[in-house]
Amino acid sequence: MADAIVAYAAQDPTVVGVVGTGRDLKSSRRTTGTLMEAGLPVVSGTNSATYLPIEYANWFSLAATDEWQSKQLGLIARQLRTTGAKQYALVLARDTAGTDDLYTAEQARYGQQMLKDQGFTLLQQRRYTLRGGRPELRLHTEEICQGGNVPSVIYFAGRVEDVDPLMTQLGNAPGCADQDIAVLTGDDLSKARFTSGGEAVAPKVTLYHAALADLEGAASLTTFYEDTKALPNVGPQGLSHDAPALASGQTALVHDATRALYWAATAKAPTARAATAKAGTARAASPSRAATWVNLRTVELPGMATGTIDFTDAPLYKDRTGHSVVLKEVRRAKDGAITSRVLCSRIAGDSRPLTEEECAIDEPG
Repeated sequence: MADAIVAYAAQDPTVVGVVGTGRDLKSSRRTTGTLMEAGLPVVSGTNSATYLPIEYANWFSLAATDEWQSKQLGLIARQLRTTGAKQYALVLARDTAGTDDLYTAEQARYGQQMLKDQGFTLLQQRRYTLRGGRPELRLHTEEICQGGNVPSVIYFAGRVEDVDPLMTQLGNAPGCADQDIAVLTGDDLSKARFTSGGEAVAPKVTLYHAALADLEGAASLTTFYEDTKALPNVGPQGLSHDAPALASGQTALVHDATRALYWAATAKAPTARAATAKAGTARAASPSRAATWVNLRTVELPGMATGTIDFTDAPLYKDRTGHSVVLKEVRRAKDGAITSRVLCSRIAGDSRPLTEEECAIDEPG
């Protein structure tokens, strides 16, 4: 796809940037490099790769990186740690050999480091495979749950579709079914729907996961939801921040990424119009790719769906600050219902560090 975009852009100078490449893949380096060589900046809404902003000057992303997310989850892991006692933890990761997925490998690496930093005694990292699209977790959970070294914390470096099978295994495996276990995981869980017919949580498991957009916190500051009234099949009532179609935050992030690139492409474009000789129509002079790339570093857009999109302080070859983030807690109530609550959050543009006090995991009330 990147090759096709570059080939088309060589014939059409109005192509000045790309919105997308939202999934962290082993091909992401080659894709981003190909676009960079063609002078095309990339604005991504959801790609949380840690290495892309460090290695590529044309990379602009709204998503908090995997490394940064893991450090925020450390605020929760610290509260799960019993001071002075040996406490076991491990990383359970999807085996990506033979696939193009790099997200889970990054999550595993940074999750492992986070658990080590928080003082847990680490058990051997485990990699599960897929068979027919289903995760092979039974043998792993049986072995994890045996003996006296049952982990109290599992960092799950997998995909959202693997969570339900994991919970089934943890809820049935002797040694785990009757022990409190915390599962920490990254932003892919934003796609989960913890409702009847959706993803489940085992009775003794509490799930903590990151999400990439604090939609509720930004809702009163944006016209994004008002604008949804004009969309086909939505109606005059529009959509709210907690509408199922928007709840994962991906639509809001891609919207904001598109607005950022549009602003950069038009911010300082010439306004003079020139009539074409044959058709007699008028058109605005097109912005250049170089100007769009430069203008992206001046983007500061308040009132977006996720908050303020601000690239003005984005350092070259380093990660920026001010990402939106949410840390959520999901557990099964006594009546069997799945309950979910936000522990702490930041809207985009708010660079204040999260604190352990804000992200307290004690039950409210």
